[in-house]
Amino acid sequence: MAIGATHIDHIVISSNNSGAVAQTFADNLGIEIKRKMIRPGTSAQLAFAKLQEVVLEFAGPPQVNPDEEVKAKLWGMVLAVEDIDAAVADLRSKGYTVGDPHEGRPAGGENRHRQGRDQRCAVCDDPVQRAADRRCFRMRVKRIDHVGIVVKDLDAALTTYARNFGFAADASRGGDVAALGIRNAFMPVGESDLEFIQAVADEGPVAQFAKERGEGTFMLSIEVEDIDAAVERLRGTGARVGSPNNGVAFVSAKSAHGVNLQLVQRK
Repeated sequence: MAIGATHIDHIVISSNNSGAVAQTFADNLGIEIKRKMIRPGTSAQLAFAKLQEVVLEFAGPPQVNPDEEVKAKLWGMVLAVEDIDAAVADLRSKGYTVGDPHEGRPAGGENRHRQGRDQRCAVCDDPVQRAADRRCFRMRVKRIDHVGIVVKDLDAALTTYARNFGFAADASRGGDVAALGIRNAFMPVGESDLEFIQAVADEGPVAQFAKERGEGTFMLSIEVEDIDAAVERLRGTGARVGSPNNGVAFVSAKSAHGVNLQLVQRK
């Protein structure tokens, strides 16, 4: 039995300054910050944006050190499931440590109910602020295209996610990418994909990530309407962005507080 996951509900970006990271995404990518919250108990500072059905959650500590360099990373993702109790029971039977289900408010403060929330939030009194210059050009961001996950064994990872989460690999995509020194495969999840990436060479970004951090969330890919316009817009803000190649451009992690960002234009 698989857990019946239907789509990626939200992606969590953790940092030492969630407000600064959220504002960087808002200013550079044209993403509107829908809501700010304080998590009861821990007083963690949260901010939320939404791209189609996927919510971006920016999480940070209660107190910010103004002298500390702002750093962020992709912390993880939350999957929406059809039956939270059945999903928890199934994962526990496979040896996973899973907390008990409890009611929680949806990420971003949305009114519709979804099962399986693992958070309760309190709304900040002050309203969310937009970017200061509303007249500036904003790139047209469409959705979360995919989340890249580095794994040691591609086949084993696909088997795990198929067995435990019910995802099916798309046989029409993926394979060996010699130029990048990787093998990859894609599993559709709602309107987005999970891309599983295995390094098959000793050099390159994926191999370096695997050496330093092992397996884990590697990259966030965002679909834009016009890749050339998006790159021009970001470079105009001072961000370091590679030139588009076959509809894909990479934003330096140094321009996104440590998050590896990919921009993609689909035909």
